Amino acid sequence: MSPQLLRALVGLDDSVKLLASSMDAVVFRETWKAIAVAINRQMYNEVATETRFSYQVHCLQLSSLQSFV
Repeated sequence: MSPQLLRALVGLDDSVKLLASSMDAVVFRETWKAIAVAINRQMYNEVATETRFSYQVHCLQLSSLQSFV
């Protein structure tokens, strides 16, 4: 693990602990769930969409090249 990533994770851990201590347990759990859903959507769904879009563009480029032949 790189030193930069370690620092970021320690900072995130400190922030989460501070947030947890300032909120009711139920509110914190619901807030954390919403954050996790947003992160998951961004990390996985956006990547999948980008991959699909890139594949479609690639196919269009190939079909355009084939029309010139």
